[in-house]
Amino acid sequence: MRVESTLLSFFNPIEDIEAAIAARADDPLLAEVAAVGRLTDQLMGAHVAGSDRADRNIMMTGVNQGFVDQASKIYSFQARAPGYESDEAIWNALATRDNVVVVKPRVMTAPVLPFGMRAPTDAELNSMPIDEEDDEFGPPADRPRGPSRVFGRFTLDAVKMSAGKLPEVGLELTTAGQDGVTRTITVEVIGVLADDTNLAEGNMLASEATLRRLRSVPVTGDATYIKVKEGADPRAVAAGIEGSFVSTALNTSLIEDEYAQRQRLTGGALQLLQGFMALGLLVGIAALGVISTRAVIERRQQVGMLRAMGYQKGMVGLSFLLESSFISITGLLLGALTGVVLGNNMISAFFPQLDHSVVDIPWTQIGLIVLAAYLFSLLTTILPAWQAARIYPAEALRYE
Repeated sequence: MRVESTLLSFFNPIEDIEAAIAARADDPLLAEVAAVGRLTDQLMGAHVAGSDRADRNIMMTGVNQGFVDQASKIYSFQARAPGYESDEAIWNALATRDNVVVVKPRVMTAPVLPFGMRAPTDAELNSMPIDEEDDEFGPPADRPRGPSRVFGRFTLDAVKMSAGKLPEVGLELTTAGQDGVTRTITVEVIGVLADDTNLAEGNMLASEATLRRLRSVPVTGDATYIKVKEGADPRAVAAGIEGSFVSTALNTSLIEDEYAQRQRLTGGALQLLQGFMALGLLVGIAALGVISTRAVIERRQQVGMLRAMGYQKGMVGLSFLLESSFISITGLLLGALTGVVLGNNMISAFFPQLDHSVVDIPWTQIGLIVLAAYLFSLLTTILPAWQAARIYPAEALRYE
């Protein structure tokens, strides 16, 4: 679950919720808390140690021991630095040392810029003046030193990984604190996570001890997550936390419920789109029936000629059914294939973190929709085909 402060929390803020929960361990509901993960975000400038490149901005997330304990059970690494033979070794080092960091995969790729734009060069960044103006609501918080906090995103796209091995990479991180002191430390990148998606907002993860070396203000946490013990009722624990700390006006929300609500909203939007597409499909089927009716009227003399040459009624009706079938089957197949390709591209654009090998295409559902649409299109052409089969040659050839 996620624990957040509200506007009323200003009057009685809680600085360390983990310590507060531990102090009330006699509460049966709070005793069900297994771990408290605290995350603190910090924007800073970064460049590869030993290089003369200008700083570029990156967001670091400082994590506590509780977060590391749970993350080590879930998140793995696609590449590890020399000396770290397992993921567990990386998590242990991240929790206990103040000079190591891990990064997300997006840090290892060059940023994609909008069409017509380019990233500023190091010389251009170095020539830009440092922005020292106060923010709108008071003095500026700890932030990167220099203009790189606006221009450019730090990447390690020049670093090449091979067979899960990450070469030795050192970074120099810099912040300008509220106390006017510029802090610079050197850290080592010891791992690249296997996935960009996790609870941490920053592209770089470090221990709270590492983050303290770069901040002029205490590390109190920007987001707090709580894991309950196996078999415990998370909703009851969430209500117990809110009740125990009612004076601090904390708000607890289950991540599972948030995701379920998002899925319901997304499902509702998709159902609305499906309804519009179904309406368009029905209009197309009706249009095919109109075309078949017009074809019978416009080809009246041709049908009469065919009947006079020996065509039977069934042959004339079958020819019209085959024609409409060719049109409907061609349109349905093109539409289905276009929809599959477009859907795959949309998933790639909006959900890049998903593994496409586990995204199933509902071929059975698509096949049933195509079959039903084809059968309905036949129903709209049966009547015109029956009318064409009943045309008598003498009557059809009587008029020009």
